Amino acid sequence: MVKHSGTEPDWFRRVSVDAVDLTAAERRSTVYKGVMCLILRKGARDFLTGQKADLHTCQDDHIFPREVYRHDHQVDIILNRTLISKETNNRKRNKRPSEFFKECLEGHDNDESRLLQTLETHFINKQAYEALMRDDFDQFIRHREACIIKAISEVSQGIMRRPSI
Repeated sequence: MVKHSGTEPDWFRRVSVDAVDLTAAERRSTVYKGVMCLILRKGARDFLTGQKADLHTCQDDHIFPREVYRHDHQVDIILNRTLISKETNNRKRNKRPSEFFKECLEGHDNDESRLLQTLETHFINKQAYEALMRDDFDQFIRHREACIIKAISEVSQGIMRRPSI
């Protein structure tokens, strides 16, 4: 067993959450993979049903569909991506978020608080949801970015406080 001294390396103490580039679009990037891991860690639930996602069949997909928004927005960034089931992805296709998330609300028995609980597992808070319902890409990205930065900060603070082994 490797003993941990309790002292983080200098480079780790110099890392700033603010320096994390959440405009990563390359699926092989560390930031991209890290955010997907945070979504998994949060317990990603299916948008349509609220059921726990099957990690073996999830697909990495755009929240604002690429085919609809690619000419006006930087849609491939991690802030516009999440893990959803193949079935949900097939139902979503190229629907605008306002249309698709109305279906998701119906799948949660029209209980907005239940849908919001599901969306929280994807770092989509109430303000980001409201932006989805207005098809407002920029506001959605702004609110989701704040949620993800908070999660990164919480994880990094947890690492810094980890007791010595």
